[in-house]
Amino acid sequence: MNAQTAITVSGVTGYVNDKGTAWLRLEDVARGLGFTRTAVSGSEVVRWERVDSYLMEIEKTVVPTCGHGGYIPENVFYRLAMKAKNKIAEAFQAKVADEILPQIRKTGSYSLPSSKNVYGILRGLVDDLERQDQAIAAANAKVDQVSQRVDKIAQGIPALPVPESAALEYVTPTQIGRMFSPRMSGMETNKRLQFAGLQYRVGGEWVPSDKGKDYVKTLPVQLENGKCVYQLHWQRRVFDMICEVTA
Repeated sequence: MNAQTAITVSGVTGYVNDKGTAWLRLEDVARGLGFTRTAVSGSEVVRWERVDSYLMEIEKTVVPTCGHGGYIPENVFYRLAMKAKNKIAEAFQAKVADEILPQIRKTGSYSLPSSKNVYGILRGLVDDLERQDQAIAAANAKVDQVSQRVDKIAQGIPALPVPESAALEYVTPTQIGRMFSPRMSGMETNKRLQFAGLQYRVGGEWVPSDKGKDYVKTLPVQLENGKCVYQLHWQRRVFDMICEVTA
């Protein structure tokens, strides 16, 4: 182990060897697990006789090779932690597993990641993408809910003719739906746009087709909770393209 590769996290020094195994400083581990006593001088010292006996039970080669100033592999740490049955040891074990070891792996390795580590990284990226997809789906559902509430409010308002000069204005499906008599909801308008061949669904999102891409823009919409999502806005002239379509 090159001393330059070792790092200290929350008072525990460790490193990752060229095989991808994390090693922790034995004295730091012993103190963290509570294998200590108060000396006559008042200082806290490690009860090495107990630690050595536990290590001999776990793995007979550990003590002569590492010494009290050396390092133990993480699997030996976990087995040593089982010997310390107290709340302090349990809290320390959780801290090592959740904070110290991940940080040492992240910054204390001088080797390429093992295939297992690569899989873990890729799995983490996939999980992040899945969470993003879920957030987008939830945001789209919220947009639909807002559109439905707007539709209910606007039920009694008569539709107004669209001036010719406004035909190229970009509006939401809900606003296009108000041009119908009786009025249509944003969801119904989206279905008409779909059946007219102007858009289609990918997952939970609407995507413009080749036929519809000349009439649409993707613009931001702010929700009631302050979040900003993106939604297709169509030129008002698509009304003439979908008014005779049956969804």
